[in-house]
Amino acid sequence: MEGVVSWLKDNISRLKQSMDLLLKMNRVDHISHQT
Repeated sequence: MEGVVSWLKDNISRLKQSMDLLLKMNRVDHISHQT
């Protein structure tokens, strides 16, 4: 059970990182479209 919890934590942190990257990329796209 502990192994599953640590695996979930790793995946969640990776998901958060990729989501943050996507949000940053989207913001850059919006800024470039506005100009």
